[in-house]
Amino acid sequence: MANVNPQYSFGRTPILLPYSDVTRDNLIEILNKANGIFQTNQTQSEYLYNYYKGDQPILYRTKEVRPEIMNTIVVNRAYEIVTFKTGRFLYKDILYTNRGEDKMDEVNALNTFMHVDNKGGKDRELVDWMHITGTSYRMVKDAPVEEGIPFHVYSLDPRRTFVAYSDTVEKEPLLAGYCTKNADNETVWTLYTKDRVYTVINSVIVDESVHMLGDIPIVEYPANYARLGCFEVVMELLDAINTAQSNRLDGVEQFIQALMVFKNLDVPEDQIKKLQDVGAICIPSESDIEYLSQELNQSQTQTLVDDMYQAVLTICGMPNRNGGSSTSDNKGAVVLRDGWSAAATAVKETKQYFEASERRMLNMALKAFNIYQDAVIGAREPLTTADLDIHFDEGEYENTLEKAQVLTMLLSNDWVHPRQAYEFSNITSDPEAAYAAGKSFHEEQEAKMMDTLDADNETEAPDATEEVILTDV
Repeated sequence: MANVNPQYSFGRTPILLPYSDVTRDNLIEILNKANGIFQTNQTQSEYLYNYYKGDQPILYRTKEVRPEIMNTIVVNRAYEIVTFKTGRFLYKDILYTNRGEDKMDEVNALNTFMHVDNKGGKDRELVDWMHITGTSYRMVKDAPVEEGIPFHVYSLDPRRTFVAYSDTVEKEPLLAGYCTKNADNETVWTLYTKDRVYTVINSVIVDESVHMLGDIPIVEYPANYARLGCFEVVMELLDAINTAQSNRLDGVEQFIQALMVFKNLDVPEDQIKKLQDVGAICIPSESDIEYLSQELNQSQTQTLVDDMYQAVLTICGMPNRNGGSSTSDNKGAVVLRDGWSAAATAVKETKQYFEASERRMLNMALKAFNIYQDAVIGAREPLTTADLDIHFDEGEYENTLEKAQVLTMLLSNDWVHPRQAYEFSNITSDPEAAYAAGKSFHEEQEAKMMDTLDADNETEAPDATEEVILTDV
């Protein structure tokens, strides 16, 4: 099936419905209203995903003049953009850090459970979908006790998933759904409210159960307010680049296979075929033969392609490739000149949306986590999202010498708390843990030094007998 976009798309439409609560009585009505918007979003998401894979309009071009020379070249810049964005966003796995010192062991346990559940790989899938379709979805489920972890997280296909919100100022999640096909090719909806799970087939509720997570377990992760894919705003430019490159190759091929013009000579068709085979023909002296050819200006075409590609990079917030030659610029100048600062700004915007959704997910994951920890460790103060910071590693280990110098300067300043010194120097992905380890090591070294001094003092001090003898003398 041809991946031809039937209409322009401008981001996914949020599903806002005039309801404040979902019950068994109005569930089907709400689903039917949500499904209309979902179908549109689904079609657009399918197109964007195929475009990302390389199924682009240039593959379905037609050519009326010399159709035998028709190249279809896909320069898959969409894949390049998504790969860069995801790699820049997830430089390393997302970690949770403690905002204080009293719950560091609990936070480390949470990170361990996330690692066991392969959250890093699921984050990459989630962020890929987010950049391709403009939004993505994650689900939280409590895990069986015998698995040894309190919960599982899953990345869901946005072509099968939706979250509907109440059309109010708060825009609270109202209903979430995930659709599959059964053996009879019927659409099966699994729908989630804040306390119930419904299974719906052909607008009939066939099953109902209770969940204990306290919120809708499917969380939407929009890439931006408009839910635009990262290459969606430049698709027309990407199509134009494909067209230009395909026409360039057509031009080369047409120049090589230039048409032959016979002047004052009528050559039978069988003679033309013989000419193609042998490469020569005898003609009368008054006749003339020449090639009809016009070579495409490749340098001008390259200038046009470069200009369009530069526009793509600028709009998408990606660095350019102008720094290929050796220069005397330092890294700061290169970051500003080649667009890396703009790329960092674009990533920072996406992170703000991501963090809001991640905290909603954490509220449910921590509920299962606290129940599990109470059962294993015993009653304790529960871990909450207020105790956590979501840390995105941005390559803190680059320019380590400069950062170490900043850390040394800050630690030597009596007006700067050591915890802030680790944070401001950006030398580590977990400044709280680094500060705690440094503090523990410092106190340990001080204790050893005091023990050594005490031992030296005891060795050097004269005993009471020697003191008396000296006094008598």
